[in-house]
This record gives sequence, C-alpha cells and structure tokens, in this order.
Amino acid sequence: MGVNTMRWAIVATLAMAAPAWAQDAPPPSEEATRIESLVDKAAALVESQGRAAAFAKFRTRNSDWWSGNTHLFAYEQNLNVVLNPAFPQREGTNVHGQTDANGKPRHDDFMQVVRTKGSGWTTSFRSHARPSHRESGRS
Repeated sequence: MGVNTMRWAIVATLAMAAPAWAQDAPPPSEEATRIESLVDKAAALVESQGRAAAFAKFRTRNSDWWSGNTHLFAYEQNLNVVLNPAFPQREGTNVHGQTDANGKPRHDDFMQVVRTKGSGWTTSFRSHARPSHRESGRS
C-alpha cells in the first residue's frame, strides 16, 4: 500500500521510555513488532472494508485495535485527525504545529516520515501519565 492509494496515515502508540529520534524500523521488542503488525492490519482492513466500517471496529475498546494504552488513530495528510477513539474530542481538529513536552512538533515530524518514507517510527514525550510513546504509521 503506497502513498497513492491512501490519503491519510494510520498510527498506533506504544508507551515506552526511549530517546527521541525517527527511525525506519520499530524498536527491538515484541510489543513494537505487535504494534507495527497492528498498523499494517488496520490499513489492510480499511482497504478491504472501507474507512467507515474499519473505523467502527477501531473504536471498540478492549479489542485488538484498542487495548490498554495502545490504540489506533489516523490523520489526513494535512494533519486533520480523522480517528482517535481514546480522545474523540480530537477528531475533526488539526494538530499541525502541536508540540510534545520537549517542544518537538510530534505530529508534523511523524507525517514527514510518512511522506518521505511511507512508514516509520518517531518518538515523542508526554508530560502526563506516559513518559513517551512511539508511533508507527502507514500512508
């Protein structure tokens, strides 16, 4: 699935302590591998069932798609949030320019990785419950 077939990015978060950088591969852990697989499966589901049907499944708490601190969310290329079941009030908002606890423009950095590489991982830091999270996405 390439940039030409989908006009938005599906993302999942992985809570973990990590240095801040972008990378092509997930961090070396079983959980990171699971997250990357989840994002790939989510993109395939959207392609096969359509956005509305797939997003309805992604909104199901305690499912493969949203479990514990892991949930899917999706951006359009302009960084409009089109899916965020954990924080539905963010849907319909634009997150361009929003920064993490260290001042890093995390959404913009992630979308830059998606635009230039098609997929990848970024790290950002939060000031609340989770000290950091990684994002994996596909466009």
